[in-house]
Amino acid sequence: MTKKFLIFYNSIILAFVFSFIGFKNVWLEMRMNIGILVPIFTIVLCLLFYVLSKNKSAITNRNKIMTLFNLLVCFVASLFILGGKSLMAVPASIIREGLGITHIKFATINYAVVLLLAIGLIIIMTKKVDSKTNEK
Repeated sequence: MTKKFLIFYNSIILAFVFSFIGFKNVWLEMRMNIGILVPIFTIVLCLLFYVLSKNKSAITNRNKIMTLFNLLVCFVASLFILGGKSLMAVPASIIREGLGITHIKFATINYAVVLLLAIGLIIIMTKKVDSKTNEK
């Protein structure tokens, strides 16, 4: 596994939490497509984490622990931000808006999101970060 996948996985999880905060801001949500925030935040966070990962102990040495912690904290934060019932619809709504695919059902998008998060987590938990990517 490369360091870039680890950074991308954690960045996209955090980007969704930031977009949930934007979704709860009625003024912002009514004036823009909140789905646009996910790729913007993902890119910004990827760049930030990549710069931080130059320090070996910052990200790559504790990748499994950091990813589990990130996933847990972001899930709990999402519950506080959106609530239990909204958590089943808002992520799918944001993805549908962002991609412009309103004909797909929320349940289908939610299944895809859970599946992709699980596959990404399994990949991170079972693989090691390449030693070459830890250097410089």
